Amino acid sequence: MKYFFALGHQPKLSLAEIKSVLSPLTDFVIKNISHEVCIIETKEKIDLSLMQKKLGGTIKAGKIIQESHGNKIFFPMLLDTVNKICSNLNNSKIYFGFSLYNLNTKPSDFSAFARQINFLALKLKNKLKSRGLSSRWVSSKKRILSSVIVKKNKLLKNGFELVFLIGSKKVFWGQTLNCQDFRAYEIRDFKRPTRNIERGMIPLRLAKIMLNLADKEKNYSQVILDPFCGFGTILQEAAEMGYTNLIGSDSDKEMVEGAKENLKWFAGFGSKFKANIFQSDVRKISQKIESFSIDLIVTEPYLGPLKIRDWQLEIKKISNLYLVSFKEFKKILKPKGRICIIFPAFLGSNRNLHFLPILKKLKKMGWEIQPFADGIKRGSIIYSRSAQFVRREIFIFTNIKN
Repeated sequence: MKYFFALGHQPKLSLAEIKSVLSPLTDFVIKNISHEVCIIETKEKIDLSLMQKKLGGTIKAGKIIQESHGNKIFFPMLLDTVNKICSNLNNSKIYFGFSLYNLNTKPSDFSAFARQINFLALKLKNKLKSRGLSSRWVSSKKRILSSVIVKKNKLLKNGFELVFLIGSKKVFWGQTLNCQDFRAYEIRDFKRPTRNIERGMIPLRLAKIMLNLADKEKNYSQVILDPFCGFGTILQEAAEMGYTNLIGSDSDKEMVEGAKENLKWFAGFGSKFKANIFQSDVRKISQKIESFSIDLIVTEPYLGPLKIRDWQLEIKKISNLYLVSFKEFKKILKPKGRICIIFPAFLGSNRNLHFLPILKKLKKMGWEIQPFADGIKRGSIIYSRSAQFVRREIFIFTNIKN
């Protein structure tokens, strides 16, 4: 089976997450990839609906239904494909939409394909009308229909979305089967009782990605700790994914109370989990948690101020915090236990990134980096927006010796 996955705004991170979620399910091969989309062939059929719900960094997913060659999408081939899809629909009105993804083809060739879409959509609408079928073409100013447009126009329920993945030699035709539930994310983010963007909050989707990266076994009974839990975003997303044993701590009393309130609110949606949230300085957390009782640590610690005057002083202060934290983690994380953690990476005036210089010391402590295949030389992946001064550097560590 061949499937496509439309990647989020951090494609390397999205791909790493997809591989982490797929690995326990089936053997697979990445057949094609670009900064927008990837095609994966699996040995076993996968439940895309369930997988999409687990993924934080994938916008939409579907199955590859056919391939074509050349620089044109021929209407007879399109009509035959639509006929097959419509044979499974029982609606009085058919809703349809098209999206175009660049799978590493030349800009000129890609533009040539893009110019065909409007013509083909109108021709298809007229053809359906001539058969007595009512239809609506769902379009957008952009070449890709967002998950919001797909969901709001019920394309997956009352019609279909065809995606065309334009490669250098082939065009892969896909049918979207699932997309991100933007409404569910909005509720979990903006409707929770306690949030304060000024205090710094990890994005929900990134929290979910990190949980998937940390847990290679996908065992939802494992004990998860966030020792810098803030308002409980990572723990909330863990509960949403099905994890049942959650521990969170923070040195800030206001955040601890906020995390408790948010998790109590989220439990009202029916999720069953145990959550132990308490106030603690991370430098003393081993006094509050039983030795070697934690399976996974997923966290975003303090990343430093938004503006830095003295680079060396600030990096030294943050480095010390991280080193002490990892020393404490050694006392509570199980052997072979994993950590998915964010380090700050500061953007200098010359556009170079300034990193925490602690990797050699962590290795001496008995921490082993699990490098990302598409990461930077340090073994990490950088998560950032163009305007951000402080970038997020994502690592996975394994506790290899105590």
